[in-house]
Amino acid sequence: MLDLEPETGKLLSHVFAFEDPVQTAEERVSALDSEGATANQRARALCDLGRAWEISLGAIEEAARAYGDATVADPYLEEAPRQASRLCLAVGDADSSLAYARVAAVTAPAGKQRALALRRVAAVASLSADTEACLETLCEAAAEDESDVIPHEQIAQMLGTMVGLKRLIR
Repeated sequence: MLDLEPETGKLLSHVFAFEDPVQTAEERVSALDSEGATANQRARALCDLGRAWEISLGAIEEAARAYGDATVADPYLEEAPRQASRLCLAVGDADSSLAYARVAAVTAPAGKQRALALRRVAAVASLSADTEACLETLCEAAAEDESDVIPHEQIAQMLGTMVGLKRLIR
């Protein structure tokens, strides 16, 4: 049913009004820049912009750029480098993905959180076919959280695969 003005029968203008999440987020970033906001506030606004680009428009490259800018603004905002890494990988930029994953690992709190971040670095390295970096990072993850068996299992699996491949080429 149409929303009509009772006296004139004209369509009410608010029926067609909508908010563009990307424009709103961009305006917020601009406002924070002009207000001299903290790095963390700016980074959070840039993460909102990244979310808006990805969810509202499916614009993965723009979203990756916004999350990358958020990482530069505040590398300790956990969401920023993690999402930048994920989205860079989605658009085929493995080098940037690995760099952002490493930032996430370096800035993560010690222990379980850092071990998980290191496992993400290893996963990106593995997808980039950098076996040496993958194994080294998995060893770091295993040392960071000795109670986590996953890095140990992944190391064993990789070494087993490597040994199997060496047997095939002899």
